[in-house]
Amino acid sequence: MATSTPSQQSEACNHRGMEVVIVILIAVVAALVAVLVTVTHKAGLSTVLSTSTTVFLGIFAAGMGVATYIKHGS
Repeated sequence: MATSTPSQQSEACNHRGMEVVIVILIAVVAALVAVLVTVTHKAGLSTVLSTSTTVFLGIFAAGMGVATYIKHGS
């Protein structure tokens, strides 16, 4: 069984952190687009909040799933 050095573990941790930050940024942009679209259609505040929250959580979950799948395979 191969062991990893502390610097390799740190690099892997930093890489995972970058993946999370990228997914969060993409989800935030998607949620802001959802806010713009719902506000443009004159939706109420509760609709804007629920739609943007749903979009953020959906994109975040899908992004983390894809990142995990790519990293670990099927």
